[in-house]
Amino acid sequence: MDPAGFVDKHRDVLIQRVTTVMPIADELLQMKVIHDEEYSNISAAQTSQAKMRELYKALKTVKAKSAFYTSLQKNEKILVEELDTTVVASCESNTLSLPGGAASTETENTKQSAGNKIKVPLLLVSTLDELDSKQLERFQGYLNYGVTGFDPIPKSQLENATTMKTVDLMVTRWCDDGAKINTQNILKLMGQNKLANTLD
Repeated sequence: MDPAGFVDKHRDVLIQRVTTVMPIADELLQMKVIHDEEYSNISAAQTSQAKMRELYKALKTVKAKSAFYTSLQKNEKILVEELDTTVVASCESNTLSLPGGAASTETENTKQSAGNKIKVPLLLVSTLDELDSKQLERFQGYLNYGVTGFDPIPKSQLENATTMKTVDLMVTRWCDDGAKINTQNILKLMGQNKLANTLD
């Protein structure tokens, strides 16, 4: 992925997780890809997330985004490497509802493939059903922030999402394996180790 594409793709995650904002802003100012006024706005922001939002406002050109990426590699090396290895492969939508009438025209191999595709989503649904409503909201919050290195799911898609809808969103975005890994990681972050282990 090109540097500018990386910066655009991982915007939400970078805003939440980059902590070395001012050193990065210093470098961008020295490289003259941001202006003094923009630097002042970044500096005046109270939190690292607010600083990052101001920094993103200043990244108006491909050159600026590329310079930001270069600075990220220096100041946030581990985070950049983590995001570079994020599951990005596209996959067919493995939703829990198979199209009506499809069975009559499927071959045996296709049926088996479809069966395998819904196996993981059903497992994830049964696992997440063990969470109460507040815990599910917390789980969805992690999905929105992308804290485990996977691309975040927009908050607008997660609002009022049921367990089944949440799983559908994960599987559609990350495929079966990615959804399973991310679910395990988030459950462990929530202290739900026993529940996470049921997915092994």
